[in-house]
Amino acid sequence: MSRFPSAIPMIIAICVVMLTSVGSISAQLYVDSANARFRFAQTYCGLDMQIQSGGGNLRYANTDGILTNDYLDPRFTPRLTIGALHFWGHADFYITFAPFGNSTQRTTERGDKFNAVYALGVETGARLYPWRVEREAVRPFVGIAWQPGAYRQIVNDEAGMTLNLDRAAFSLGATYQTGNVIVEGGARFIPALDNLEYFITRADKSSISLPSIAFWLGAKYVFDTTQPIEKNIQRGGLERLEKKYRQHGAMNSFTVAIGPSYISSASPSPHNEALYPFLNPRNGGTIADVGIGYYFNDIDAHLNLAGRAMNSSQRALRLHQQLSRTSIGLEGYKYFFDYHGFVPFLGAGISFEALLAEQRDRNEELVRRSGTKWLPYFIAGWDIRPTNVEWFVLRTNVRYTPNVTLTMSSGNDIRFPDLEINFIQLVINLNRLFAL
Repeated sequence: MSRFPSAIPMIIAICVVMLTSVGSISAQLYVDSANARFRFAQTYCGLDMQIQSGGGNLRYANTDGILTNDYLDPRFTPRLTIGALHFWGHADFYITFAPFGNSTQRTTERGDKFNAVYALGVETGARLYPWRVEREAVRPFVGIAWQPGAYRQIVNDEAGMTLNLDRAAFSLGATYQTGNVIVEGGARFIPALDNLEYFITRADKSSISLPSIAFWLGAKYVFDTTQPIEKNIQRGGLERLEKKYRQHGAMNSFTVAIGPSYISSASPSPHNEALYPFLNPRNGGTIADVGIGYYFNDIDAHLNLAGRAMNSSQRALRLHQQLSRTSIGLEGYKYFFDYHGFVPFLGAGISFEALLAEQRDRNEELVRRSGTKWLPYFIAGWDIRPTNVEWFVLRTNVRYTPNVTLTMSSGNDIRFPDLEINFIQLVINLNRLFAL
């Protein structure tokens, strides 16, 4: 049901690159005297254990067609987090991956098998600290996050619908930093999980409820990739490095990039709404976003060739639908300003789209539709760029491609995932790396 764990190797690789590619990585204390540029943010990688509460009210039809009530068991789930403390310790922006869902399995006295899976996707959020994070001090926070999720139940080995559960999540908690380690714990609430409509057959719906409270406790290792820069500025190191780059023609640079993106459909497919309302209207997953490009330093702009292979699959009530989208896009974007290393951009692109839709309903013949399109799209995001001589930067971006559709034999369009959210992408300036 979920493809979120595929992002974890990329996240681990990005953490390893950051931890091993800088000299001194100790997290430094913030300063009171001024909003120093190189004290603006500190990066971290962390692990925690989430305790998902049990309960709720689940319903399914047994072999006699009688509605049966059940509930979810509590679940302990390990999670991986990467993020950064911004605004001199007052804000935390992060993404968290939960590779394992909350699964409940039952076998009734009459032999019915019931399996309920509640999976949470990549949590993307922000936390606000009224008092900034400092060492040897407890600091409370409030948070809000975007939490994709899905629920599905399997009865007697027949998979039911996947219910989309994208929600805003709210949290309260506290942190304590000692050295370069932050210990963190809190509680989270996901609203609107009561009285959900769930198709127990293709024609019949029932009302279910899911537990909405979770708790977590974990630790994060904090490091500062810009810590040596202040001394380098005082010693003229950055000026010398920029001079060296200019001598080698490396201020402009070829780039390579890779990072995980979450894909989804911005709106439901008319084809599924008309014929298969029990399918998830916004099925998605996590993919690799790979790019090669060229950065123009003098005009502060980037030209990039981005490649993504997007596969979305659903199985529900003996219907199997597979959507495949291969996209190669040439995009350009312009940076607008630099706020203490936070550098936003806006741009557009044109992409070649190869689309394939496959569908098999029960034991009927496989239905295939394919096609190619040239489509314009929009892109926006930001780089974390402490100086103008970095050989790698971290990027976040969002792409939206309108009209990624195919017309099926029903006469209705089927919509492919057209919204891409790249959580964190590692971008390497090759010319600068080779000139070091």
